[in-house]
Amino acid sequence: MAVFVGQIAAPLHDVRSRLRSIVGGRAYTNASALLGGSFHVLSSVDGVVSMNGTASLSRRIFYSRMRNSTVASNRADILADLSNSDLDAESIAVRLLVPPAPDPLDTGSMWSAVHPVPADRQLSIHPDGHTAAARWWTAPPADMSIADTTEALRVAISEAVALRTGDEVVTADLSGGLDSTPLAYLAWNNYPNVSAVTLTGMTEDDGDTGVALTAASMMAGLDHLMLPVDKLVNTFDGIITPPASNDEPFFGLQLGRQAQIAEQMSQRGSALHFTGHGGDEVFSVPSVYLGDLLRTNKRVGLDHARGLRALNKWSWSDVVNLYRDTDSYQKWTNHKFDLAPERRSGRSTSRWGEAAYVPAWVTRDALQYVRRRFENLDKTLTPHSPSPAQHQCIESIRTAGRISRLAGNIYAQHGISLAYPLIDDKIVDLALRVRLHERGTPWEFKPLLRSATAKIVPPELMSRSTKNDMTEDVYRDLRSARESLREMCENSVLVSMGLVDRKELLTACGIQHAAGLSLPSFVMTMNCEAWLRSQLPKSHRKLEVHL
Repeated sequence: MAVFVGQIAAPLHDVRSRLRSIVGGRAYTNASALLGGSFHVLSSVDGVVSMNGTASLSRRIFYSRMRNSTVASNRADILADLSNSDLDAESIAVRLLVPPAPDPLDTGSMWSAVHPVPADRQLSIHPDGHTAAARWWTAPPADMSIADTTEALRVAISEAVALRTGDEVVTADLSGGLDSTPLAYLAWNNYPNVSAVTLTGMTEDDGDTGVALTAASMMAGLDHLMLPVDKLVNTFDGIITPPASNDEPFFGLQLGRQAQIAEQMSQRGSALHFTGHGGDEVFSVPSVYLGDLLRTNKRVGLDHARGLRALNKWSWSDVVNLYRDTDSYQKWTNHKFDLAPERRSGRSTSRWGEAAYVPAWVTRDALQYVRRRFENLDKTLTPHSPSPAQHQCIESIRTAGRISRLAGNIYAQHGISLAYPLIDDKIVDLALRVRLHERGTPWEFKPLLRSATAKIVPPELMSRSTKNDMTEDVYRDLRSARESLREMCENSVLVSMGLVDRKELLTACGIQHAAGLSLPSFVMTMNCEAWLRSQLPKSHRKLEVHL
């Protein structure tokens, strides 16, 4: 027996064929990469129950041992309740780092007796209860051109929207950005009576709203809801009064506003809501690809170096440093976890990723937990791809998948299934196959996405070369939310656990954060605080602390 649980976006005969191959013991792997949509794959063959989520971590699997049995779920908190598991201090401490620690350090369960299944692994539970994890997904080589991939990606994006549901009421984000706008147009083109929502006024230089209005004018009969942000809750409201209980802390802001959007869409009868989450991560490439490009194709590399210098305000010495950076992944991780408060570990940027920033309020005990987690996993840490830039792409895609999964829980409370087609495994696989310097060129914004949508979306909707900067909205809301955040700092659970210093955290709450990692670190810490508070009323479970 085999089943797919989630959103299937594929022709029925393809689904049946894939199910038959699984039951026959053939080609279990890559079902979600071969079929469109976002779903869990479960099967039972000869008494062995197998399952996997998605390569993007938008759908996850966890498991726990209970008596003589192994129980699996897509929610870690459910297993924690069933097993009466304690919270895990190491996992909480790791979440205080910004940028996030590399997978799998940052993707663990928040409970000591609940274990995550890695994104690229299939969990098998045998009749006697023992488990095994086999690889089901491998990053494809980035060896194809945009021209060679465009048609397959165009079909994949079209089917990801058109075949995702039947007669249900459909709604969509229409931000005016390059990710949600084509999806909203395709939804309108395939479903009747579509409603779309646009947030306005996030910044004085609001380029998104104009594009959203232009797009809406091309969709006859569209129910277009404009929501001014000054009529919505503060961006920090999702931290101060979280709208849902998740099984891990959220990564940014906007949860409170997401809940308001979900409520508005629910009032319109929505059963499925499309969003462009993950588009930046799938269709953009970190600039570190330049180092490998210079070593393999100097002519094209120097051309890209000129463009990237202008975009990133680099000096030529920055370019030379990228060219000379040949550190192994193991060497980079060793530098990354050479941690101390208020400084970055190693070089600020390496070809494998950014160094960890430790804010002043994180205690030495917390750093000790992080180091212990790293030491326990050190020998098993391997990159997702031999290419550093491709590795970073996959890390970013999985972060986007986790954020989308948590946002999906908000919509589920309103009876809505949240759809984020741009991180469907099939679309991710196709995008990752394109040469890094082609999909990450400094001379065009998201060229692969533009090429794939050229014949199915009006070109004027895909003409953007910029995206809104939401910093203004965040800083404005931080000022008005400061007192509520200060109360959280005064009575912090993280402080009581010994992971955060109260005085330093209160200082951070009161200052005007400059550009850089200070504000993202503060937001991540407060998300951890909010998540812990949501867990405390659930039970009398204690915190498991390893000294």
